[in-house]
Amino acid sequence: ARQWDPEARCEGHTAASRAKWCEEHLGLSTEAARSRVMGEFPAAFGTGAAWDPAADCDGHSAESRARWCVENAGMCEEAARERVMREFSAVFAAAPRWDPGAMCDGHPAESRARWCMENLALSEAAAQQRVMSEYPSAFGGGGGVAALGCASAAPMQLVA
Repeated sequence: ARQWDPEARCEGHTAASRAKWCEEHLGLSTEAARSRVMGEFPAAFGTGAAWDPAADCDGHSAESRARWCVENAGMCEEAARERVMREFSAVFAAAPRWDPGAMCDGHPAESRARWCMENLALSEAAAQQRVMSEYPSAFGGGGGVAALGCASAAPMQLVA
């Protein structure tokens, strides 16, 4: 799983120094700056898909499936999450995730969502969804319905 590490080396600089530069020169929030650095240097923060406890895994949340593994298979939480992500890899690989630092036509996604909340009276979640649908490639999608992802067709092995 990807986790912020301020000392991670990103082409000769620490992640913290790159994030600070983004805050100072691009006007990003700390969260958005960190997200941008992690997106630009994914190898420095681990590989693989990000855990999403709310991901739909064949009608059950990823969190409930992981909890089942902990309670019934004697797994630690991290191993349970890895198992769910492995068994439902299409869900975790296909679904775009909100990234406040994603650049959307020259502006951070966070500022575009804020504009939608202030000018269109959208909730935060609706504003984020709107930005993600307008700029799917900035969030790992290819555009259209496919970019929104879909539940995995993989057989369920954890919960009946």
